[in-house]
Amino acid sequence: MFVLQNNDAADFDLDGLQITPVEQSSSVAKVDLTLSAQQTPQGILCHWEFASDLFTQARIERLARHFEQALQVVTATA
Repeated sequence: MFVLQNNDAADFDLDGLQITPVEQSSSVAKVDLTLSAQQTPQGILCHWEFASDLFTQARIERLARHFEQALQVVTATA
């Protein structure tokens, strides 16, 4: 699955209630492989979430390098 977060978090106004967004982390992958990308002032921040019974950390690191190389090729020719 690929997720792109390129919008700022919405502000909520609920009649005097204060709402604070909280980052959630999970130790269990919801699907086999997820790449989440978030637009930041410094660039794109990527987070890989994977099922450890299907992928090793080393395999995900190789996949991330290949993904980065593909992005460099695509953006160089754009």
